Amino acid sequence: MSLVSFYGRSILAQGINKPLVLKSLLSPVGVPTSNSIVSSMNNGPLSAIEQRRWKSRGNTYQPSTLKRKRKFGFLARLKDKFKSKMIKTRKDKGRWYLSH
Repeated sequence: MSLVSFYGRSILAQGINKPLVLKSLLSPVGVPTSNSIVSSMNNGPLSAIEQRRWKSRGNTYQPSTLKRKRKFGFLARLKDKFKSKMIKTRKDKGRWYLSH
Protein backbone atom coordinates (compact mmCIF):
# COMPACT_ATOMS: atom_id res chain seq x y z
CA MET A 1 0.00 0.00 0.00
CA SER A 2 1.12 3.55 -0.64
CA LEU A 3 -0.01 6.86 0.75
CA VAL A 4 -1.24 9.54 -1.62
CA SER A 5 -1.64 13.10 -0.42
CA PHE A 6 -4.67 14.96 -1.74
CA TYR A 7 -5.21 18.51 -0.43
CA GLY A 8 -3.71 17.72 2.97
CA ARG A 9 -5.62 14.46 3.40
CA SER A 10 -4.01 11.08 2.94
CA ILE A 11 -5.68 8.36 0.92
CA LEU A 12 -4.59 4.72 0.86
CA ALA A 13 -4.18 3.29 -2.62
CA GLN A 14 -4.11 -0.49 -2.62
CA GLY A 15 -1.91 -2.55 -4.92
CA ILE A 16 0.15 0.36 -6.28
CA ASN A 17 3.89 0.63 -5.65
CA LYS A 18 4.28 4.20 -6.93
CA PRO A 19 2.45 7.20 -5.48
CA LEU A 20 -0.45 8.40 -7.61
CA VAL A 21 -0.40 11.85 -9.18
CA LEU A 22 -3.88 13.33 -9.16
CA LYS A 23 -4.73 15.91 -11.80
CA SER A 24 -5.16 19.52 -10.80
CA LEU A 25 -8.48 19.65 -12.67
CA LEU A 26 -10.29 18.34 -9.62
CA SER A 27 -11.51 20.64 -6.90
CA PRO A 28 -11.09 19.62 -3.23
CA VAL A 29 -14.50 17.95 -3.36
CA GLY A 30 -13.49 15.86 -6.36
CA VAL A 31 -15.70 17.62 -8.90
CA PRO A 32 -14.17 19.36 -11.93
CA THR A 33 -14.43 23.13 -11.71
CA SER A 34 -15.91 25.16 -14.55
CA ASN A 35 -12.62 26.98 -15.15
CA SER A 36 -10.71 23.73 -15.53
CA ILE A 37 -13.28 22.33 -17.96
CA VAL A 38 -13.18 25.44 -20.14
CA SER A 39 -9.39 25.56 -20.12
CA SER A 40 -9.12 21.88 -21.01
CA MET A 41 -11.57 22.32 -23.92
CA ASN A 42 -9.77 25.30 -25.46
CA ASN A 43 -6.47 23.59 -26.20
CA GLY A 44 -6.23 24.81 -29.77
CA PRO A 45 -8.04 25.37 -33.06
CA LEU A 46 -8.33 21.64 -33.75
CA SER A 47 -9.83 20.75 -30.36
CA ALA A 48 -13.39 21.09 -31.72
CA ILE A 49 -12.64 18.61 -34.51
CA GLU A 50 -11.11 16.09 -32.12
CA GLN A 51 -14.10 16.19 -29.80
CA ARG A 52 -16.69 15.22 -32.42
CA ARG A 53 -18.41 12.02 -31.43
CA TRP A 54 -19.89 10.83 -34.70
CA LYS A 55 -18.80 11.32 -38.24
CA SER A 56 -21.45 12.87 -40.46
CA ARG A 57 -23.09 10.15 -42.48
CA GLY A 58 -24.23 12.15 -45.48
CA ASN A 59 -27.31 11.54 -47.60
CA THR A 60 -27.81 7.80 -47.20
CA TYR A 61 -31.63 7.93 -47.18
CA GLN A 62 -33.00 8.62 -50.63
CA PRO A 63 -36.75 7.98 -50.39
CA SER A 64 -38.55 6.17 -53.17
CA THR A 65 -42.32 5.81 -53.01
CA LEU A 66 -42.31 2.73 -55.22
CA LYS A 67 -39.84 0.82 -53.06
CA ARG A 68 -41.65 1.86 -49.88
CA LYS A 69 -45.01 0.70 -51.20
CA ARG A 70 -43.57 -2.61 -52.41
CA LYS A 71 -41.98 -3.34 -49.06
CA PHE A 72 -44.42 -1.86 -46.52
CA GLY A 73 -47.57 -1.22 -48.54
CA PHE A 74 -51.05 -2.64 -47.99
CA LEU A 75 -50.83 -5.23 -50.77
CA ALA A 76 -47.37 -6.36 -49.61
CA ARG A 77 -48.79 -6.89 -46.12
CA LEU A 78 -51.71 -8.95 -47.43
CA LYS A 79 -49.41 -11.38 -49.29
CA ASP A 80 -47.79 -12.72 -46.12
CA LYS A 81 -49.59 -14.55 -43.30
CA PHE A 82 -47.86 -12.70 -40.46
CA LYS A 83 -48.05 -9.33 -42.16
CA SER A 84 -51.78 -9.74 -42.80
CA LYS A 85 -52.15 -10.50 -39.09
CA MET A 86 -50.55 -7.10 -38.46
CA ILE A 87 -53.18 -5.47 -40.69
CA LYS A 88 -55.92 -7.28 -38.75
CA THR A 89 -54.57 -6.15 -35.35
CA ARG A 90 -54.29 -2.55 -36.54
CA LYS A 91 -57.85 -2.72 -37.86
CA ASP A 92 -59.12 -4.19 -34.59
CA LYS A 93 -57.39 -1.47 -32.63
CA GLY A 94 -59.05 1.17 -34.77
CA ARG A 95 -56.01 2.59 -36.50
CA TRP A 96 -56.83 5.11 -39.19
CA TYR A 97 -53.77 4.12 -41.26
CA LEU A 98 -53.28 0.35 -41.64
CA SER A 99 -50.07 0.56 -43.66
CA HIS A 100 -48.25 2.76 -46.20
